[in-house]
Amino acid sequence: MPTLLTGLPIAIPPISGGGGGAPGLSALEVADAEIAASVTAIDEDATGVIISTTPINNGMVFAVLNGNILTVGNGVKTKECYFADPATPGVARAISAIVAGDSLRWMGSIATYQLSASDIFSLIYAV
Repeated sequence: MPTLLTGLPIAIPPISGGGGGAPGLSALEVADAEIAASVTAIDEDATGVIISTTPINNGMVFAVLNGNILTVGNGVKTKECYFADPATPGVARAISAIVAGDSLRWMGSIATYQLSASDIFSLIYAV
C-alpha cells in the first residue's frame, strides 16, 4: 500500500530549540514508513513499530495508521498509542524522551479496536 506522505518533507516551527534548514524551521520526514502492524489483543501490546532514529530537538513524533494521524501519549497511556523503552513496555515515555529503539505500544480499549496484520503504520518526525 503506497503512503502518500512518503518523501515529502514538511517545514514547521520546531517544538523545542532550533533545527535544520531555514532558521527556526525543522523538516519533518516520513522516517519509518509502511510498517505492517503486529496483531494486538490487549492494551499495551506491541504494534511491531520501532522508531529507527532519535528525533532531533526532542521533537514531536506523529504516528500514522492507514493514513490517519493517531494521538500519541505524552508520558501517558490514555491515548491510542504511546512509545516505551522495550525493557519497560508498560511505562509510557514523554514525547521529548523518545529515542531510537523505542517501541510503539497500542491501547485498543482507547482506540476502540485491535490491530490486524493488514494495518500499516508510518512515523513522521524530524531526523
